[in-house]
Amino acid sequence: MADAPDLWEQQCPTCPLFRSCGGMTGAPCGCVWIGTASAHQCHMCVRVCRERTNLAGKGGSADQHLRTTRSIAEIDLSAVRWTEWILPAFVPTGTHQLGANTVSPVIAVTLDRLLSISRHDTSDGLVVAERRRRVRIELRAQDNATLIAVLHGDDLTLRSFWNRDRRRLFAHLRSLGFAAATGPTFSVVTDSRERLPFENQLSLRRHHQVVQEIADAGLVPIPNLYSAGSANEAELGAWLRAESSVRLVSRDFSRTKGIGADFHLQLSQLSRILSLAGRPMHVLLQGISIGKARLTANALRMVGASCSVVSGQPILRAIVVGERLVSDSAGSGRFVKARSRERLRLAAENVREAERIFTRACAAPAAPRQSSPRRDRRGRSTSYRVGTERAS
Repeated sequence: MADAPDLWEQQCPTCPLFRSCGGMTGAPCGCVWIGTASAHQCHMCVRVCRERTNLAGKGGSADQHLRTTRSIAEIDLSAVRWTEWILPAFVPTGTHQLGANTVSPVIAVTLDRLLSISRHDTSDGLVVAERRRRVRIELRAQDNATLIAVLHGDDLTLRSFWNRDRRRLFAHLRSLGFAAATGPTFSVVTDSRERLPFENQLSLRRHHQVVQEIADAGLVPIPNLYSAGSANEAELGAWLRAESSVRLVSRDFSRTKGIGADFHLQLSQLSRILSLAGRPMHVLLQGISIGKARLTANALRMVGASCSVVSGQPILRAIVVGERLVSDSAGSGRFVKARSRERLRLAAENVREAERIFTRACAAPAAPRQSSPRRDRRGRSTSYRVGTERAS
């Protein structure tokens, strides 16, 4: 791939995304094939650069892509009915694989499972209560469990999600008893050789568009806090400070492997954004292993934030490879090969052990709780509680 133009070419300040982008290596995001025979051959290219033209059946022009998204400043959460919750330290996914109902008070459902649930026939004459009952049976959820849609998936699943009727999907999920949904994790890659800043900004704007659609459907939106640079961080921090009713956010670390430099970089970015909010926040963490949980929780606690870990590993490792989750001497945990062949029972035991391990890792005596009514910038009363419950 040819090198993209340098940052300070004069086109940058005229770009409609310059305020959010701030100019980055690889900007101003023109055709990446300049200087080759492939230059401006949009019908042969899957990249969405600023110069992309309108081609029937090829995804449309850059401006057409922008018109389907919105900036963070255009998100309007004035109609959201914020709900009072206390979140446990561990929120399981993949509960449909269990043999019996889980006692977990909150259950997360990932995007691939959501798309399966969304296929439930809504025209079969069943009353809403019966459809809700069937979904809870499928998810092995208690009648009073809170259901959260977690819009995390690989690029192919997210592309399918973006191209479907999302407003209908969210309305359907609400009718099935879901209470909230996280913002989607559209890819942001800061390496300009892989991704243009324009493409990163487009991913972020798609996230903001979906957050609005979640809110419009009557679900509680849980914004996903990620950015493509310092300008994005400042913009996101300012938005959080202004939107004082937002106290529950999400962050996915699935792209980080191990506890290396990239993980610490991403964790520092999240901490900086949370520190700009000016109030205690609670974070739904995805892609955090047991080994990372305590380190992550301690870092977030430094900026006044608490956290819950969303994971399907305790169930998946039991069902697929027959592994048991056990506590270690450091107060963390590890998976070991189990002798028992009763994998459904093993999965249930892993869920209970995960609740104990993540509670020790994430809960702290000074974990922030906001239980008294507050007023946001529009004068609306909010009593949105976040924190962690200790597992019995």
